Amino acid sequence: MVPSGVDQAEADIAKAKRAAAFLETDGVFAEAWRELDARIVEQWRMSKDAGRREELHTLTLAMTGLQNILAGYVENGAISLARLRDNDAAKAAYT
Repeated sequence: MVPSGVDQAEADIAKAKRAAAFLETDGVFAEAWRELDARIVEQWRMSKDAGRREELHTLTLAMTGLQNILAGYVENGAISLARLRDNDAAKAAYT
C-alpha cells in the first residue's frame, strides 16, 4: 500500500523528531559523537602515515555526511509539518 501524502508527512515529522534528538547538543550520544570526532582528529594529527591520515580523513567526512543526512531529515520534517498546517488551515477556511 502506498502511503498517502498525509501519512508520508506524518512519517517525515516522526523521523525529523528522532533525527533532531540525535543531533541535540546535549545527551550521551551527542557527547560520544563529539568525543569520537576529537579522537579521530587527534589520531590524524599524530599519524605520520599518509595512508592512515587519509583513512581518518575519510572517516570524518563520513561522520559529517551522516550529520548532514540527519539535518536533512529534520528539515524535511519541518517542511512536512508546515504543509500539514497549511492544508489544515485551507480546509478550515472552506468549512
